[in-house]
Amino acid sequence: MEQKRFYYMDNLKIALTCLVVANHASQAYVDQNNGWPIHQDQIPPINQVVLGVFHSTNAAFFMAIFFMIAGFFIPAALEKKDAKSYLISRTIKLLVPTLILTLLIFPILGYGLSGGEGSFTDFVTYRYFNLVDGEINFGQTWFCVVLLLFTYLATLLNKRIQIKNSFVPKYTHILVIVGVVTVFTFLIRIVVPTGYWLPLHFMEPARIVTNVIFFALGVLAYKNNWFEKLKFRTGVTWGIIAIVMIILNQPIVVWILKNTDFYGNGMTLNSLFVVLWETLVCIGFCISLPLFFKRWFDTTTPILKRCGKASFGVYLIHPFIAIPLQVIFQSIELHALLKAVVVSILSIFISYLMIILYHVGMKSCSNILSRLNKS
Repeated sequence: MEQKRFYYMDNLKIALTCLVVANHASQAYVDQNNGWPIHQDQIPPINQVVLGVFHSTNAAFFMAIFFMIAGFFIPAALEKKDAKSYLISRTIKLLVPTLILTLLIFPILGYGLSGGEGSFTDFVTYRYFNLVDGEINFGQTWFCVVLLLFTYLATLLNKRIQIKNSFVPKYTHILVIVGVVTVFTFLIRIVVPTGYWLPLHFMEPARIVTNVIFFALGVLAYKNNWFEKLKFRTGVTWGIIAIVMIILNQPIVVWILKNTDFYGNGMTLNSLFVVLWETLVCIGFCISLPLFFKRWFDTTTPILKRCGKASFGVYLIHPFIAIPLQVIFQSIELHALLKAVVVSILSIFISYLMIILYHVGMKSCSNILSRLNKS
């Protein structure tokens, strides 16, 4: 494959990063225990419907497509550098911020959110780093840890991962993937419910099948040039399927699930419906969005380039922007749904601005040091 920059993938990553920020920024405005530290009082019913559908949809697909994009770029990177150099660079990029946030930033944030009762030393010793029932966790950097493991495995198997180059997935193949993901995810959720994370917030077993499969599909998509070969009408079809599933979210909740929890678990018909719904939304967007962005957004501008480079940093820092904004807006008289929208927009804008300014500042410092060395 001719080496080029996949601008449509960069732009898709920007859009998904904005979606992640909005998802977390709006967590404070739903009336449920979702693990988010800030919650607005007196949530109106419309928030439960609108944001409930929004969060359910996001949970169904956006981390899977992040893994797919990450898998897509691995063989492309290995065409430019040897496996050892690539793994060293990826380890530094993914592991260093994980350690900094987990060991330094999260304890400080946790102490502040706890109200500052007692000394910081006692909080760190007895609550955060308590090895029995402490609060230490990877937070949003769980993605970095899991992606690093996937990257090592994909790099080791890179030369063996190949399908006949003429092969292009057809509807029957896609339906097989839908069936496999649905069945195995359903089986896992019989034992392990959604919302349960392994220690250190390392991984959510209820979604591991989707993440693994779509990461592997991303690798195969690059190696076999699928997004060049798949017809645009295929993307339209699966995009429509995903949108129809989203529209049917509330009818499913009311008529099929009888107003029970949409995150159904166990060996129940509810759980099977939820898993199938999530799988169709996920595969619908994982096929349609790359094809849509390839047709309409396979270009770049200076600001898009900066945003593309900033997306990883935004993913890491956005909770530290969203949480203070949520605290500030608690005392502002505004409908809770509008608060979710305003806080989401501000969180996206401020997060990207901070990372872009950081990159500009680091580049300026590097240029100054370079000139000083030359002089």
